Amino acid sequence: MPIGARRTPPFRWRPTHWSIGPFLLWLVGMATLFLVRILVKSPQEYASTVGFVIPLVNTTYIIWAVFATFQSGGKLSDLGITRRYGLLALALGLLVGFVIMGLRTLDPRFAGYLIFKMEVLPVAVVILAGGYHAFAEEVLFRGYFVGRLSRDFGWVPAVIISGIAYGLAPFAFLGADPLSTQQVAEIGQFFTTVFPAVALLGIFLALVYRFIGSII
Repeated sequence: MPIGARRTPPFRWRPTHWSIGPFLLWLVGMATLFLVRILVKSPQEYASTVGFVIPLVNTTYIIWAVFATFQSGGKLSDLGITRRYGLLALALGLLVGFVIMGLRTLDPRFAGYLIFKMEVLPVAVVILAGGYHAFAEEVLFRGYFVGRLSRDFGWVPAVIISGIAYGLAPFAFLGADPLSTQQVAEIGQFFTTVFPAVALLGIFLALVYRFIGSII
């Protein structure tokens, strides 16, 4: 049976030692980003630190997912890495990314954390970094999660698990002191507003990937 998400049954119970791979990779990324969020208190230092760490985390997502897929007998197409609709998808992805960034600047909780200068080099860096981050997210949450788990558990559980993991991902950026009264309130707000919305988006994207077979 192919490792990719397509042509797999809705439900299946054939777990192997490779089944834990997506969860371990997700936990490594979450733990790394959450540790930075706790240790770096200054908004300016946090912005520069996380800007350096996130590309490393993204690279880890891609390398580990590709390596594990090859080692388990798969190929790049099993991760949904194809050339179909590449330019169109890049344009739409950048548009959505800039809209999300624009909306976040309206939220006072992000004051000091989103710093953007309208100069040629910073704009180019944001475009390249945004495209790379989007690609890494798709490799992890759609290609690796949905592809690997579809083979081992069926595509229905794979889509749901991928959506939940995607919804929990922003929790790593939540706060520097999760035990403070303010942070406890933000944690409650996260699980009642942000998590359901992002998880539903993750499930939708996983379904799109399931039927198209390409992370593009």
